[in-house]
Amino acid sequence: MNKLLYFPSPYPDEDFKSIIYRYHARGSNQNLSTSMVELFEKKSEKQTVLPTKIEIFFNKLPIGHNYYLEDFMREHTWAGVLRSFLSVDMQIVFEESIRYGLKNSFWLGQLIPINLFSKTTMYCPECLLEDFDSFGECYVHKKHQLNVMDVCYKHPVRLIDRCVECNIKLSNANSYTFLRVPKCSNGHKQKSSFINENEDEQDREIKTKLFNMICLFNEESSQMNSTFIKWKIQMGLWDKKFIHYKGRILKKELVETFSSSYGAKLLEELNLRNLSSKWFRTKILKENFSINLIFYCLLIILLFGDYKSFKSFNKPITNPIPFGNGPWKCNNKICENFNENVIKNIKRLPKVSGGEVISGEFRCPYCGEIYLKRWHPNKKINKKVMIKAKGEEWTHRVLELYLKGFPATRIAKELNCSKSGVVSNLKRVFGEYKRLEDNNRVAAKQIVQSYLESASAKAIEVKIQEYRSSIISLMEANPNITRTELRREIPYVYLWLTRNDKEWFENILPHVKKVSKKRYSRSSIDKELYEKICIHIDKLKENHPRQVKKSTIIKQLPPKFQNRFKSNPNAFPLSKKLIERNIESIDDYLLRRLPHFVTQVLKANYKNVTLKSLQNYSALFKRCNPKTEILIQEYLKNKGFE
Repeated sequence: MNKLLYFPSPYPDEDFKSIIYRYHARGSNQNLSTSMVELFEKKSEKQTVLPTKIEIFFNKLPIGHNYYLEDFMREHTWAGVLRSFLSVDMQIVFEESIRYGLKNSFWLGQLIPINLFSKTTMYCPECLLEDFDSFGECYVHKKHQLNVMDVCYKHPVRLIDRCVECNIKLSNANSYTFLRVPKCSNGHKQKSSFINENEDEQDREIKTKLFNMICLFNEESSQMNSTFIKWKIQMGLWDKKFIHYKGRILKKELVETFSSSYGAKLLEELNLRNLSSKWFRTKILKENFSINLIFYCLLIILLFGDYKSFKSFNKPITNPIPFGNGPWKCNNKICENFNENVIKNIKRLPKVSGGEVISGEFRCPYCGEIYLKRWHPNKKINKKVMIKAKGEEWTHRVLELYLKGFPATRIAKELNCSKSGVVSNLKRVFGEYKRLEDNNRVAAKQIVQSYLESASAKAIEVKIQEYRSSIISLMEANPNITRTELRREIPYVYLWLTRNDKEWFENILPHVKKVSKKRYSRSSIDKELYEKICIHIDKLKENHPRQVKKSTIIKQLPPKFQNRFKSNPNAFPLSKKLIERNIESIDDYLLRRLPHFVTQVLKANYKNVTLKSLQNYSALFKRCNPKTEILIQEYLKNKGFE
């Protein structure tokens, strides 16, 4: 591979295409295609947004150059911003495509958003004059080629692609030629068109934020990937209430807010159309972020304000616990534990509709009062509770005061409740309500005693029948269910029947299965483990793409065997020796995968495969010993390579 004798030094913010054109313009080649062969070994005059075969180009740079590939790509191309919005796996493929090129370059073109870069080469008239004064020639600025800005990032001047005098194009449409002097081909100097500072001030501010964000994504692409960006956007959506508490993104509401925030005029200028279509909504936060890169950058601005806030934002997506953490207070003023946190359990009531409001039922274990509360994840609902049942303590107090001769009005005042509630309770006991006379007091006491006894017995009987029915229904639906599974499904019912209806419960429960544990000796386990390892080692040596290490072999085993071996490897000497014997060194790995590496080097458009080209492709070949190098050279010679 011949080294270049000369290559021009890049200027600040110079587009990569401009650097290549200046090399060609200063050289003796008549056609740009000849210069492209010299630099990239590819016959094409057309220069694209994403350069390819950059590794070949860097290997040809003059001896002693001080360029670093990563810095060069960041400062003179927009590859970084596209890389930022790819998954980690796709980033590897993306970088290899740029380094070594692809037979099918169409794949790279699919990653470039149609609305991100200008279709023609853009210039700032002020920058043209400044560059000519400073460097003696003009060049193309990389940042001027972003389609999101129609104004220079340094001067309040509109960018141009045609002569302001004769309207002729300043550069060839296919990027064959660029301006080297601040004049068009007809000799007209380019005049600046200054913008009105008050015109579309809000839109210009948004465009500036968008421009700065794209530049920062390009500069910090090594810290970015689509998973990280998606994770941050989801946190922002959750913080701004665009994610339902069940986890569904409210895409329709999001798009409506997005469109109203930026306005139809700005979105039209940025080529963001049909945002309200169902097709577009289904694509939000799906794969291939880079296609809608401008949309996601604007969404980040909407959610976070700027790049710095986006990067530092860290509010996890967590649902608030309905009604908070227990225990909860008893609201019954006649209860001895009034206003104390004594309610340890809450019963979530089923919802008929699919709304967001959740209802909970709270029962005090001391006074028996049951009250209901409602909760919404995003709204504050009136904290007033709804009483479902006043409880046994209240009923007893009502009857006690009634037997003392208190009228319903006074009972209600004593117990801090309504008169109608007191009357209703007394009617349930006596069948009617009337003030208690002295001659009826003995009969009333007998009625109350009978009611309390029957109510208690009836409540227990109802509960027994209810819980028995639950157990029987579950067992009929799952004939093979075990006791453990039954207890896991309805733990409260299981424990209550165990304590209060044990005889019936034991008769109906599935029989306990006595499992006899089969004992294994360590030697038998070691032999079984040895056989499994042998099978996996053969498979690994056939097609494993990476170096076979100790952990590689162990990971192929079932979890049970992995745990046994990791906890005490010395207990399995046969397996331990087998694993240690089959750990690959770097030399063994390179020899095993040598056919694969040769194929990859050929795909990278190397005409001849040598030890040197293999070392350029993978640094591992630089670490192999002399004996391995000889074996590699013999293999290449047998395959017909020089």
